[in-house]
Amino acid sequence: MSGIEERLARVEHELYPNSGESLRDAVDLANARLARLCPDDEEPPPPDEPPASS
Repeated sequence: MSGIEERLARVEHELYPNSGESLRDAVDLANARLARLCPDDEEPPPPDEPPASS
């Protein structure tokens, strides 16, 4: 049983933010960078209309 508990502890470590070492930290960082590149303040075009060119 201790092997399963150790594996579970390693998985749980990845699910919560810590000092930048977890998978959760990597996902949060990627989301923050993506939010800067693609802010949500723009409304997406309706499905029938083509996207406006920039």
